Amino acid sequence: MDPSEFARFCSDHGIPVRDQTIIRLWQIGLLRADIVTATRTLRKAGLVRVGEIGTGQYAYADNRPYKGIPGGAWRGGLPAQTARFLHKALLSSFPLLRPVAV
Repeated sequence: MDPSEFARFCSDHGIPVRDQTIIRLWQIGLLRADIVTATRTLRKAGLVRVGEIGTGQYAYADNRPYKGIPGGAWRGGLPAQTARFLHKALLSSFPLLRPVAV
């Protein structure tokens, strides 16, 4: 799922967000990808090249450590209903997602 598709998915489920926001959150390490594809070789700390997908498509694993937000994104924690929705929606949409220790 590319950033535009993920942004649309979030918006369709009541979390309005733009694809540029998704990209920026990934760039600063608050989101991680299971796989990153590129048409050129990348040199970014934490991206590990795992192979090629066809001709001229490179695949990378996102191996960057999780960067938490001190005090959490929401002071006092994420609202329980939102947390349950995100957990269910993300795990059902991304079967390769793995839990991250915070």
